[in-house]
Amino acid sequence: MTQTYTWVQWNPHKKHYDLILGLLCASYIAIFLGVSSAVHTGDHQLSPMVLLIRAFSTLALFLLHIILCIGPLSRMTNLLAPLLYNRRHLGVTMFLAAFTHAALVLLYYGSFGNRSPILATVDAYQSFGSISGFPFEILGLAALLILFTMAATSHDFWLAFLTPRMWKSLHMMVYVAYVLVLLHVFFGILQSERSPIYGTLLILGAAIVTTLHLTTGMYERKRDTEGLQADTQWIDIGQVDDFKQACGRVIVLESQERVAVFRHGDGQPIWMINPHHSLKTLPKR
Repeated sequence: MTQTYTWVQWNPHKKHYDLILGLLCASYIAIFLGVSSAVHTGDHQLSPMVLLIRAFSTLALFLLHIILCIGPLSRMTNLLAPLLYNRRHLGVTMFLAAFTHAALVLLYYGSFGNRSPILATVDAYQSFGSISGFPFEILGLAALLILFTMAATSHDFWLAFLTPRMWKSLHMMVYVAYVLVLLHVFFGILQSERSPIYGTLLILGAAIVTTLHLTTGMYERKRDTEGLQADTQWIDIGQVDDFKQACGRVIVLESQERVAVFRHGDGQPIWMINPHHSLKTLPKR
């Protein structure tokens, strides 16, 4: 982490991660276009631009669900550690997919008049009291602004500049964006889509995200309530050999405050009270 802004430094692991992610996204777009073109034929045929709009919207929604599921799943298994470690790369990719979707919508629906494309698109529906006429584009625009803020502040510079607590609070807005996206898609489906597949997948995705968060939340709450009791200075958390080099372990105090303990350098564990306090070195035993 650095207090000054430097361009992203891609190590081989990040390069491989981004390459695979880019190939998977491109493959998804190609498969979606191919399948949709084969399904929508004759009187139900859709224009290539509409197919692109749907392809990037479903890609962004799919990536958003993956991002929201990585946190809870990584608490259950360490196999998802690489995804958790590079989740910000996934988040920026998701924003780019959502931004491309919005740009295509503005280009297709609002670029051929004498008004601003945004106003022309948003003003297409003005009935806030009607489900079938609700301006769902406004919900999508609000979600896009939140996702843009998160993507723009994903660099370590902003983590140091804003402080970890403020940065974390800002990025917790992803849940607000998620609700806005769900409503945006829900009202959009009601106005244009007759097939039940999109609505079914939307409900299934929301159910999975909610279930994972509730399950891991109850697990974490139980662990927090069984915290260790601290004396005036030290807590007995085990032997030095119990800690692997460069690996950490979360310890929960009786006060339900979490601390991270790492084995570092000469093999002595380091007790980090929280990101805002100093480090203390535990003595060897």
